[in-house]
Amino acid sequence: MVYIYDRNFFTPNTTEEKTLFGNLKSFQNPEHKYSFTLSVDRPLLICVTIDTCSQLSNQCFQDIITVYKQNTKNKIIVDTSIEDYVNSFFDSAVKRFENDGVDPTDIIVLTGQNNVSAFKESFNVPYQVYTANLFEASFYNLMLFTGQQMPDIKSRKLKKHFISYIKNPRIMRVILHGFMIQRSYDKLSYYSWHDMKRFTNREKLHFYDFGLVQNDADFTSLIPRLQTRQVVDDISLFNEWMLNQDVIDHGGINLIHETHFSLDLLVSRNRHCNLDMLDAPGKFFFTEKTFKNFYYGIPFINPSIPGSISMLESLGYKTWEEIFNFPLERMNYGASMRDYFDLIDNIASMQIQDLEDLLNSSKSMEMRLHNRDKFLEQNQLKKIIKILEAEYDK
Repeated sequence: MVYIYDRNFFTPNTTEEKTLFGNLKSFQNPEHKYSFTLSVDRPLLICVTIDTCSQLSNQCFQDIITVYKQNTKNKIIVDTSIEDYVNSFFDSAVKRFENDGVDPTDIIVLTGQNNVSAFKESFNVPYQVYTANLFEASFYNLMLFTGQQMPDIKSRKLKKHFISYIKNPRIMRVILHGFMIQRSYDKLSYYSWHDMKRFTNREKLHFYDFGLVQNDADFTSLIPRLQTRQVVDDISLFNEWMLNQDVIDHGGINLIHETHFSLDLLVSRNRHCNLDMLDAPGKFFFTEKTFKNFYYGIPFINPSIPGSISMLESLGYKTWEEIFNFPLERMNYGASMRDYFDLIDNIASMQIQDLEDLLNSSKSMEMRLHNRDKFLEQNQLKKIIKILEAEYDK
């Protein structure tokens, strides 16, 4: 039996449903041998979630250290899986743990990034690190918490070709937004763009690279439409994690917008990065943008991250690129994005009834059902439980 200290320590910008502790609490069943306790008379795992936007309170630090020192076999599980990177909030927290007497071998880090060695090297993390995608469980638990009913998977009557909810304007999302606006495909979509960023020379150069504009006048004329705020739902409600019934019933292909932190960091540090010269680094991090499709039973493609098809397949999920005879996925950012532009062009050119027939085909329906079943297995959380069992038994 694994004993977990019965208090959730997490930074203020995190919600309990997204934490390791919160997901373990929601997932309890007799098959999994872990228990929560406030008793300190046995070894404990102490769950601490640290995001990239806020720091633990002094009281949290004091309480964590007090509990840790009650038993020499206690360990601190530092959950950073809310993102695929860490920053100074993580660095200062683990440094304070060590300064307050925590043995570095008792600090166990959980990351959402699939590439552990790259994570440790990129962010100089000297501790034992494990990878698992907690968003799979977080999305499911949020739906349960909010009382959202899981819709039946059935044939749908389409009104729009696409669903596209773009939140933070990271580079691949900005380029795709430029493509969708330049082609007026936002009119064929349940479309959300609500970050009022300024479009500058950096974006203009990327638009040149992808042939979205031919000259400065083209770019200038596009800016008002690029900066027009578009929303589908109340964005204050769990930041667009949910889809409304009209979107679920009548939206075509969901364009999901996962990102690479490493790419965004590189772009932010340079005046211009030619994406045709950059290959994806084999790092993957899937969020609610991906997992909501399995819960709602929505067909999807991911135009942003090269290699995501193979990675999702390795997790047991199906993607819809094959339905459209998508070419072999390429790991170059520029080449991959152009392939997806061609695919989106092809989908947009279809009559809505033809797209509806394709997405309601027996093959597509089987894929939707398969993804729902795989999602309900909650294999990523089961993976984490096995990690905790192994660490507790050391």
